[in-house]
Amino acid sequence: MSTTEELRVAAVSKYLSPEMSVALRGSRVELHCIYGGTPLPVTSWSKGGVEPASSRFTFGNNGKTLIITSVQFEDEGSYECRVDNGVEDGSSHTMNLKVEAAPYWLSGPNNTDAAEEERVVFNCDAMGLPKPNLEWFVNGIPISSAKPNPRRTVLGSVLTIDSLDKSDTAVYQCNASNPHGYAFRSFYINVRAYPPTIAEPPENVTGAVLGSRVTLRCHVFGAPRPRVVWVKDGRDLSGGRHVVLDSGDLQISDVHFQDEGEYLCHASNKFGMASASTSVRVQQRTRITSPPEDLEVNGD
Repeated sequence: MSTTEELRVAAVSKYLSPEMSVALRGSRVELHCIYGGTPLPVTSWSKGGVEPASSRFTFGNNGKTLIITSVQFEDEGSYECRVDNGVEDGSSHTMNLKVEAAPYWLSGPNNTDAAEEERVVFNCDAMGLPKPNLEWFVNGIPISSAKPNPRRTVLGSVLTIDSLDKSDTAVYQCNASNPHGYAFRSFYINVRAYPPTIAEPPENVTGAVLGSRVTLRCHVFGAPRPRVVWVKDGRDLSGGRHVVLDSGDLQISDVHFQDEGEYLCHASNKFGMASASTSVRVQQRTRITSPPEDLEVNGD
């Protein structure tokens, strides 16, 4: 027997990763397929029958170790290593990788300012595997143990508060947890409560043209949102040619002579009221009362 024949030894396993392993999303994983033999076995890897190809996949230990950095859910599956050194039939080993994850946020609420009587909705949308359990807190107390609030509802990842009241001002928290860890989010709700103020009072309109459209400005600020009423000659103006815009302005369409006069913008909410006045003067459209005459210019 020659020396070369004496040194030919079939591939034999030295260290293999388990047939089933669990990795956390974002972690580093090493799958080992270490065989000995003479000559030294050549190792090849496949996942689903295809050689793994990703910038996060590298090989170490002369190809005997598959390294996955920042494991993602799509890396889950069955990996096979095959070794061959030309002595007898080659060998193979299959490793099944399952990817799980500590909770992480897909979306979460931020600090919020809102006015009394408004409605706010907050979404704490967490992902993880196993599916995270979500808990809500108000000022550090589980909502289930806090003072009942019939205007506040929790449906899974969604917290809703209707008809806000100043007493709803608080710090809220949501906590998503599973066996691998937790994700915590804290946010503040500030409920505003201010009497009305007229930020931009109306200006007098001195040349409203008959048949045109005129807008009387009255920009109002307050919380809850003030109710704005325009008054002329003791009568509320709404409907028809008079429209109160969301901004508080009054729009008058197809101006008539009877639209001339004094107007009052009145804003109110539960905390107070404010008002401002303006006047409108209406004028005829420009008309040509006499046609132009032909003129004859004689030269010298």
